Amino acid sequence: MVNERPLPIDQAQRDNIAQLLDDTLFVEAGAGTGKTSALVSRILGLIESKKCSIAQIAAITFADSAASELRERVRMALESRSSDLGLDQGKRDLCRLALENMESASIQTLHSFSGALLRQRPLEAGLPPDFETWSEIESGADFERRWQIWLDQALDSEILGPALAAALTLGITLDNLRSVATAFHANYDLLGSPVDRPVPPPREAASRLVESVGEIDRLCAFSKLGEDDPLFQHSVRLHGLCQRLQSSDLSSDMTLITLLRWGRLSQRNGRQSDWETDPESGANACAALKALFTELEALRVYELESYGREALAQLADGIRSFVLEYADERRNNGTAVFQDLLVWARDLLKTDEEARSHFQANYTHVLIDEFQDTDPIQAEIACFLAAEAEEGSKRDWKNLSLVPGKLFVVGDPKQSIYRFRRADIEAVENVRDMLVADPTRLVQNFRSTPGILRWVNRLFEQWMDAEAAPGVQADYIPLAAQDDPARASEASVYWMGAASEDKAPQVRREEGRNISGLVRGIKDDGWLVYDRASMSHRPARYQDICLLLPTRTGLRILEQALEQAGVPFRVESQTLVLATQDVKDLLSCLRAIDSPADQIALVAALRSSAFGCSDPELLEFVEAGGEFNYLDNKSDSGPISEALDTLRRFHQGRNLWALEELVEQFVRERRMVESGFGRARPREKWRRLRFVVDQARSYGSINRGSLRGFLDWMDQQVEEKARIVESPVPESDDDAVRIMTVHASKGLEFPVVILTGLGAGESRQHEPVLFDRGSGSVEVGFGAQNDAVRFRTSGFDDVLARERLAESAESVRLAYVAATRARDHLVVSLFHSKNNKSCAAATISGFMEGSDDYWREILDNSLSFGVNGDADQAGASAPQDDFTKRSQWIEERDKIVRQASRPQTVSATALASVSKEESGQGQIPYRRGRGSTNLGRAVHSVLQTVDMESGEGLESISRAQATVEGVAGRWEEIRGLVKNALDSDAVRSAVASGRYFRELFVSAPINGALIEGFVDLLFENENGLTIVDYKTDDVDSSEDIDRALDKYGSQMGAYAYAVQQATGLPVNRSILLFLRPKREVVFDDMGPLISQVEERAAELLKI
Repeated sequence: MVNERPLPIDQAQRDNIAQLLDDTLFVEAGAGTGKTSALVSRILGLIESKKCSIAQIAAITFADSAASELRERVRMALESRSSDLGLDQGKRDLCRLALENMESASIQTLHSFSGALLRQRPLEAGLPPDFETWSEIESGADFERRWQIWLDQALDSEILGPALAAALTLGITLDNLRSVATAFHANYDLLGSPVDRPVPPPREAASRLVESVGEIDRLCAFSKLGEDDPLFQHSVRLHGLCQRLQSSDLSSDMTLITLLRWGRLSQRNGRQSDWETDPESGANACAALKALFTELEALRVYELESYGREALAQLADGIRSFVLEYADERRNNGTAVFQDLLVWARDLLKTDEEARSHFQANYTHVLIDEFQDTDPIQAEIACFLAAEAEEGSKRDWKNLSLVPGKLFVVGDPKQSIYRFRRADIEAVENVRDMLVADPTRLVQNFRSTPGILRWVNRLFEQWMDAEAAPGVQADYIPLAAQDDPARASEASVYWMGAASEDKAPQVRREEGRNISGLVRGIKDDGWLVYDRASMSHRPARYQDICLLLPTRTGLRILEQALEQAGVPFRVESQTLVLATQDVKDLLSCLRAIDSPADQIALVAALRSSAFGCSDPELLEFVEAGGEFNYLDNKSDSGPISEALDTLRRFHQGRNLWALEELVEQFVRERRMVESGFGRARPREKWRRLRFVVDQARSYGSINRGSLRGFLDWMDQQVEEKARIVESPVPESDDDAVRIMTVHASKGLEFPVVILTGLGAGESRQHEPVLFDRGSGSVEVGFGAQNDAVRFRTSGFDDVLARERLAESAESVRLAYVAATRARDHLVVSLFHSKNNKSCAAATISGFMEGSDDYWREILDNSLSFGVNGDADQAGASAPQDDFTKRSQWIEERDKIVRQASRPQTVSATALASVSKEESGQGQIPYRRGRGSTNLGRAVHSVLQTVDMESGEGLESISRAQATVEGVAGRWEEIRGLVKNALDSDAVRSAVASGRYFRELFVSAPINGALIEGFVDLLFENENGLTIVDYKTDDVDSSEDIDRALDKYGSQMGAYAYAVQQATGLPVNRSILLFLRPKREVVFDDMGPLISQVEERAAELLKI
């Protein structure tokens, strides 16, 4: 007999959702409570009760993925109900009809829904009928273009020019102003009244300083040390400043700028014991001087900040006008950015009674999902659609009377974590209170084990305190655990780490080592997770584990620790992908290609996997007189010289290639993807590089952007926290740990969650633009709290204080979202620096102190106790440190070091004693791509592209490649060498075969590494596979040929070995094709050459 699962504790509320169809409901659905199921049940209820057809329902979600999921869930539910024989025939028919009309259902994101409204009524919205919606890249590129135009105009403006000059003089940068423009552009609907311009105070600082000279001199007479005293020295310098100012207009801007450049007037140094008492005041002269200087400094700062505030307000108002004019321009031109869709749809419903009435009739029911995370404009759109028909003239959405049951809202204020996308928890709660007296609350969690929920409730009942942060924090409503014996688990939550005396970098490294060991332990010790498909427990796999980070801080250290532990992993959030070393390496290479003067990027490129130059090699290069200047590379050999030549070649051709072709060609030529095959996770590197190539393709296809523009755009993605849409895409065939940000994990769940990076302190940086929705004001400010002079509009500090409180409240909700992603096991990493008392790790430790029965500690030597063992027993079995075990540990460590030090790849040329012309400096196991001279590279490049049968275009291609390689005067020589190749028996045989491949990269495993190389020409005929390798060496005698056979035999054997391993087909012969003069050296017996390869590789790989 099968035991029926008990009803959820909140079943009455769930019934209300499906049955109270004439009531407006605001559903607060906690994490894992099945909000999508609630939405589906509401839709089914509306259809089966004949309240509306599927086409009359507008179901609005937060993201495209959520819309797709909801649509599929509705479809499946309709299919099930339409074939349910236990259901009334009439209801089955209604469900079947809805199923047939699913394509007419408006189940989409808010932006898509708004766009659909506008396309039905474009003229009423003031738009051309064929208006288009720009992608994020398109809109960003056009905004950048318009911003540059405005900036040029502002510099020449009689009004804005002086304000801009003043701002730049004060240290406000063009990047600062661009950030203001970007924020205004993204929130242009909040730019109400013009920015207030303050009345500048009278200028008194300079005159007060000059007037104080006598007093300063008088007090200096009481110094016991004279010129040896730091306060006395400061007084003398100020005396000199006063003499300079006496001949100036003390109230002028230039005088104020002089005070800015001078710096602080106050002075902390100087001891009272080194000064006598001032008989006139009775005070110590040192204290009196310091007090005077402090007073003068306060006056200087006040006037400078007032001056900056005046310039900033004027510029902010000018930028405001620019942004609003740009918005009008987009409307007139019929080009919309995403925010336009919301604003224009809201305005259409607000101002056009006929349009509002039309859409009210079209959409009889409006359902909104994830209400806590979307733009507050959605509340206005929803209320206009749900309002009573007779209230069409009302413009204030807050005063509308709604049709009962027409609006249904689902959200969870506790999961509101998208403030940077304008989510506003206070607005959410205001709408909730406006719609209903009491929200419908779903608290039955179907995701997590009772142990996890017990811990979550214990922590967040204390931490998520709405009374302590009114208006910015949600009320915590405890979650109820599912009564399911199959999911019961003794231990579900664990903690590891604690406060440390070490500084943050050392703490992160220690955390990374422990987490990588823990992940190995989870897999090796078989932590049990519940498999819903089989309805039973099974051992955890790597893909069951997710590492969640609040920010990108420490990602690289975590990656390194996982790699060293041999743990496969996937970085899934785009915000994190941008922070990976593979992406940084490629962007450094592209920056070096774009700007020869960028020495930091150039050195980073040389050290990257694209070139693999080591620090000792870089030092040796510099000590030998080398310079990091690829435009004038005086070195003619070695890996660094080769790298510099490659960068110069790409720099010279950067304007000839399309952007995406340039990036893709560099990745391909430097074999950056192939280099990942020497690592445990080659697919991960491919994904990261593919990401950059795809971004380049998207950017280049839209505005034919330059490399410089693309790099600037990528920098903006990093600086602006990469607010491109997160898109974690799991791969079912990839057993790897998943790493993502908490934001990217929203809506997902994982059998095992490890919360890491909780030791990072709260950022003290602030956004330059703050919007106060309460007052409608817009405040702008620059400068940190401890800066001597800060520039900000008058109300900035007050709004910033509330913003700090809101940020802190959201960080609590972010932790709640992270913790509730766990299904079976939750591990909380509490590693943090002892001095960082405000970090999440310290806060959690404080709240959970004395709650040992809610979670259990994971120790270095007891990774598995949480599943099968006992904590006390695990502790008792801790290994003792003795000489034998220490020796074993040292031996094992040395073995690992030796293995890690082995080259991961071996080039074919490294197996041969080849000339400098062909390999630079002989054995170079880390080489990627061609390493020959400029002439040799040009010959190979022409042979790679020219028509081998007709030779068509040989002259033009030879000229072009000679120019690219910097040997333009030798193009005829290049043409002649290529012609020798085209006329050879080897090449003619390849062409005649009809099956040949040029410049073919081959790679194959050998002795735990990879052997790799470029086969110039490979063809297949009736005799089997033949390898042809072009050589530009001079061979004039039989002795030269014998030396060539000795030099290149191993190289040809390596090529043959790799080709055979990769294709599974035998290589019957190989040909060395010497081009000056034309000679062919044929290796007919490849067996002996191939047999030497493993022996030579083993010798080369010894460490």
